[in-house]
Amino acid sequence: MGFKKTLIATAVTASILSMTGCNESDSTDNTTGSAGITTLTNDNIYMLASGFPGTRIGNGHEVDGDSTNNTAAKLVIEPGTLILGSDKEALIVTRGSKIEAIGTAADPIVMTSKAQFDYWVAGQTIGGNAPGTSGRGEWAGLALMGYAKSNECADPCDVEAEGGVGAYGGTNDADSSGTLKYVVVRHAGNEITAGNELNGITLFATGSGTVMDYIQVHKGLDDGIEHFGGSDFMSHVVLTDNRDDSFDWGQGYTGGVQYMVVKQANDEADRAIEADNDKDLPNKGPISLPTLANMTLMGASAPATTDPDGILLRRGTGAKIYNSIVTGFVDNCFDVDEKATMERAYSVTNSDYTGDLTVDNTFTDCATNFKTGDQDLNNDTVKDQFADFGLPNVADWFANSGTGNTDSVAVDLSSSGLPQNAFASAVAVTAPTIGNAKFDDTAYAGAFDPSATTQWTDGWTVGLHGNNTVWEPASSGTLAGNAPSSDGSCPTGTTFVKKVTLPETGGEMDLCQLKAQY
Repeated sequence: MGFKKTLIATAVTASILSMTGCNESDSTDNTTGSAGITTLTNDNIYMLASGFPGTRIGNGHEVDGDSTNNTAAKLVIEPGTLILGSDKEALIVTRGSKIEAIGTAADPIVMTSKAQFDYWVAGQTIGGNAPGTSGRGEWAGLALMGYAKSNECADPCDVEAEGGVGAYGGTNDADSSGTLKYVVVRHAGNEITAGNELNGITLFATGSGTVMDYIQVHKGLDDGIEHFGGSDFMSHVVLTDNRDDSFDWGQGYTGGVQYMVVKQANDEADRAIEADNDKDLPNKGPISLPTLANMTLMGASAPATTDPDGILLRRGTGAKIYNSIVTGFVDNCFDVDEKATMERAYSVTNSDYTGDLTVDNTFTDCATNFKTGDQDLNNDTVKDQFADFGLPNVADWFANSGTGNTDSVAVDLSSSGLPQNAFASAVAVTAPTIGNAKFDDTAYAGAFDPSATTQWTDGWTVGLHGNNTVWEPASSGTLAGNAPSSDGSCPTGTTFVKKVTLPETGGEMDLCQLKAQY
């Protein structure tokens, strides 16, 4: 199939909603008003509205505490579409509105920076970044804002989002913000103001009705994916070369992820997972309690600027972790901070692990596998191993909170995360009963089935299999069977900017600009 479409994209027709596949969200609008449907066809290239905050879908970001006042809109994107953003520009799906961005393995939807695109069009070699740049933070990223719960909610719930992009949150954990499938987000994570930024994908109280499957975030300036509350579930997630944490949660996040690959960059990287409940009130409800299964977390072999953790669990979070591999992190594989966090796992009264912080069928292989008790609630150093609290250390928790865990097997992975040699047999485990219909009960640890002949990341991802990130016009949808051409026309709701000559595939395409709000 080749490595296609991984430079940029997004476009979709209404016919995509009927595509065969897993769990596409229904197309019913969530609010009483409707601003209609905007479809981005893949015979054009698109850029976001100029300047902060970029393009909003719907008006659910407004602070009014009343969902019936919102006007729902829907953005539909065809497979193989390319979408471009610039400094401080994001694509924001507000509360009550939806995105239906359903790509394919052959034609993923790609969202990237206009700077990267311009560099490519100028005839430069694609291999990562423009000269003299890290390639990170060149646009603000993709944000979904929902009506699910956050423990920052008041009554009514209007939590102000990071990046200043509006309000989010509510009481409907089954809320749907639409579908993301085969979507690649690159070079995002702008700092909007000092210390205030969006991520590659930022999920603000996104509900479990949202479908996210086959998602990649590559070369983000901040986190790859961050959850602010919410209950959404993700599967087949690839997070590569992101500068800060790859997967981050807080504010009572209760969703989960299955089949996730993290590969940290050598130049700049922090944790694979940073997990919080609440910084100031670690027992504030709802408590963060996600389910995570079949993760392969690979640390940087020689990080230049940080000593990252594999998984940091702190500030009162819970978690259920199954069938995972954590390897190669310089500082440690697992770190548990603060009394409230370990109390999620361990009952001092019963002297047993009866709580909501567990790990099963997981392999660790770091120079230091376990670390305990860096910080208490006030960020002061606490005595090692939580001894003052009568709590166990992380090694005890890892050994006893679940079954099938090991820190004594040498992890051996290919550069893309596939178990190899003797380790390919070692990852066979007794399939756990996760007890959640959104999860498969697998009999192997890690993101990849070692018996499979191909990896599910093949063909549509960037930076994992050594591909050069070449984008080509789509082979399906509106453009199927047609050579790219410019006719000066753009879809309803967008504006023609100019024609663009494609440097590698030949032909021309129209560059169309989205509005600030739909």
